[in-house]
Amino acid sequence: MGLDTFAVLSGKDSEGKRSNAPDGNFVGIRLCGGMCSGGSSSSSMRGKVYAGIVEEATGESLYEEDIEPKTVAEMADKLAEFVKATSSKDINANFNLTKDEAKNLVKWFNVCKEHGYGICGWW
Repeated sequence: MGLDTFAVLSGKDSEGKRSNAPDGNFVGIRLCGGMCSGGSSSSSMRGKVYAGIVEEATGESLYEEDIEPKTVAEMADKLAEFVKATSSKDINANFNLTKDEAKNLVKWFNVCKEHGYGICGWW
């Protein structure tokens, strides 16, 4: 099953939906994009690529329609600790990612934490 993951503003519109976070806060972060998500320098990414490492590190699934900003901030801290403590070899073998990709994922989550963004999954 595919998954695109979007950083979203915390307020909801009249239909109960959140707006995507601005891409400008994510400049220089290189992640894989999906069919409907941007990837590099974007507030969205191909979540399916990163779902395994996120769940292993945080105990949270990206396969959620709405993850609140408080939970995202906790995920950012746990993911940063996990990536720092895990060798490049283990990240590659277990999640098919390079250490640099994992570090960019940490940066993406840290931007979400810093700006109080939630996460929205679409699959």
